[in-house]
Amino acid sequence: MKRELELLYSIEIKFIIKLTEKTYKICTSREDYLLKEHENTSLESIFARLRILNLDIFVLPLISKEEHYINIINDKYYSLYPYFDDEDELAKDIRLSFFIKAIATLHKESSYPLKVNDGFFEESISYLDTKISRVKEEVLSRIERVEIEVYHSPSDWYFIMNYPLLFNALKEADRYVTLLEEEWKNSNNIHLSLTYQNFNYEHILVKNRKIVSLDNISLAPSIYDLIDLYKNSFDLKIDLSYLIDQYLQIHPLEEYEKNWLLAFLFIPSIERKENDLEDIESLNKTLALIKLTEEIANKLSSNE
Repeated sequence: MKRELELLYSIEIKFIIKLTEKTYKICTSREDYLLKEHENTSLESIFARLRILNLDIFVLPLISKEEHYINIINDKYYSLYPYFDDEDELAKDIRLSFFIKAIATLHKESSYPLKVNDGFFEESISYLDTKISRVKEEVLSRIERVEIEVYHSPSDWYFIMNYPLLFNALKEADRYVTLLEEEWKNSNNIHLSLTYQNFNYEHILVKNRKIVSLDNISLAPSIYDLIDLYKNSFDLKIDLSYLIDQYLQIHPLEEYEKNWLLAFLFIPSIERKENDLEDIESLNKTLALIKLTEEIANKLSSNE
């Protein structure tokens, strides 16, 4: 591998350090690099598309002498990136603010309309309906169980007290699916953008003003990144609705995109825990996410 890399990238390697099963730190006489193994070359065209946009915030792999981002070495696929040391300070709020503006710019610069057939719309609506039905069934089965039991655990009492909030969230999800379906009856196109879909605080390097790890980047509806952020960045101390507002100032959403996003976000994430305290904590997080979704809905409504 060492010799092939030296020839492909005109570098002089001192040594190679294995970091994970599929990543290596490549140390050269001048600077360090990160080598990643891929399953295939499917990201090649996506990387080329991103390069055309000239958004240097997102760290692309280096182009080899063969003019590829992903190269075959010993029958395996690899890409070589500049190596960055992460900041010691996590500073979630600063990283999130930088990230939300970066993906909004990515979506804005890469957005284009695409005509789709009725099958796409039907499949998308069916997917949401199925998710709502499954959560609704789970919520109803638990409320039916605790209502007939003589003894109620603290987590059961907490569930009973907050059942109306869960059920109302499901009604809101249903309502937004209906609105989405009505809008799609009069349309045959959607907007696609390059989407990051790999949110992790460690991937946001504010000091270097870079975002790394483009493993999941793909052409998709821009709301997928907002859903990914919503699911993986939750912190009671951070106002995510304010960050959504920052996003909208750069890349406003179409009306159907708002309804599509809210249909996803209003579906409660129910995770039943055996331990009573853990179950209360899990439900408390679910309720906090519902409140956050209501704030985002108000934000989206005020931006119409």
